[in-house]
Amino acid sequence: MKKKILKIAIPAAIAFATIFVATSAYNFYQSKHRIILYGNVDIKEVSTSFRVSGRLKTLFFDEGDVVKKGDLLASLDSDTFDNDLELAKSNLDATKAQLDNAEKKFARVKDLFNNDSASKQEFDNEKFALSELKARLESEKVKVKIAKTSFSDTNLYAPSDAFVMTRAFEVGSMLTPNQTVYTLSLTNQAYFRAYLTEEDLGKVTNGMAVKIKTDSDSEYEGQVGFISAKAEFTPKSVETAQLRTDLVYRIRINIKNPDAKLKQGMPVTIYLAL
Repeated sequence: MKKKILKIAIPAAIAFATIFVATSAYNFYQSKHRIILYGNVDIKEVSTSFRVSGRLKTLFFDEGDVVKKGDLLASLDSDTFDNDLELAKSNLDATKAQLDNAEKKFARVKDLFNNDSASKQEFDNEKFALSELKARLESEKVKVKIAKTSFSDTNLYAPSDAFVMTRAFEVGSMLTPNQTVYTLSLTNQAYFRAYLTEEDLGKVTNGMAVKIKTDSDSEYEGQVGFISAKAEFTPKSVETAQLRTDLVYRIRINIKNPDAKLKQGMPVTIYLAL
């Protein structure tokens, strides 16, 4: 019976020892050839706002909605801006008519002046009036462009594919320029934030390839895009009380394939192969 037990126990012990040694050797090799960091996801955000003031007429999205680049997010009452545009167009048309009449009048006075039938003063007066109307015409054209831009600015569009994080106002609110209406979380612009110890600082360079893994087992590829030249204390939100007193260097890792699974602040494990 003892012999049978020994026959089983000895190979098992040898196998266990082999696995232990191999695992230890692998872990030692990995510790010398890669750095493991723990960081968080940072999603770039955009605050969208109107460039003109007015009463909020329509909101097309709510918090949590997905928007595509160019989607109409919101609009203001545009009656006043529409009236301003029509007035600017009307003034432009009137100036064109005046200019046409002035050109014809100047042509007649010029012929009379060339035939000594009009004075130099009359010629100069008509020439000046024509130049003045030409300048006014250019001014009216600019006013029409400004009115068109203001009218167009009563619509707010998504600058990129994104998630709606916050909706700050409701329909009927009076807004001034640059008041944030929506805060958008960009789905195609995310990066990871992590911290290097001084010991590992010399081992990491810009452009170094990295692999990232989330707690939900999603994997991503990226590269080191920024290494701070200034040391700082480890943020309290991400480290233990003991490590908070350590000086570290912040790094940013650009991600090559962001997707909707990545959320602001999500913890990740980062592997840098040396």
